[in-house]
Amino acid sequence: MKRMTLVVENEDLYRALKVEAVKHNRRLRDVIQEAMAMWLEAQEDAEDLAAHREAMAETGENVEARRFFRDIADREPTLPG
Repeated sequence: MKRMTLVVENEDLYRALKVEAVKHNRRLRDVIQEAMAMWLEAQEDAEDLAAHREAMAETGENVEARRFFRDIADREPTLPG
């Protein structure tokens, strides 16, 4: 396990995060780790989408592929763990 210190400069944001964590019976660190995992997945999805667009530009547009990747982009994110 690695440790890090997170400084939340916006006190309203910190308070809101804390309240939501308590409302959902979760630890704040678990909520933050979940948010980081979702952010990382979004970055990877953006890279995949960019690669897809590049491939489509090289090969011409394929309606079935476009629908397939749109369905992937619209799905709910899967959280690790």
